[in-house]
Amino acid sequence: MRSKVLRILTKMIFDIYGFGNPINQVFLRKKVIEKFGEKDISSRSLRNLFSTLVDFGILEKHDKDYIVGLLNLKLMNLMHATC
Repeated sequence: MRSKVLRILTKMIFDIYGFGNPINQVFLRKKVIEKFGEKDISSRSLRNLFSTLVDFGILEKHDKDYIVGLLNLKLMNLMHATC
């Protein structure tokens, strides 16, 4: 089940923001809650996903937004192509 949720979340991020655009966490959280409901669970899942991506250096946090690290942009393109 977790894997399915992660796939949906990453697809939502790509569909809304594409590659290289800042990710507005507040806006995205609202979209995730609209899709999944369960405000607490949806918010926690998104927060944990972002935390993991920051820990692995895929995203960088800037104020309230996240951006894809330029070194990881090529990797993200490759990952999306295989999904």
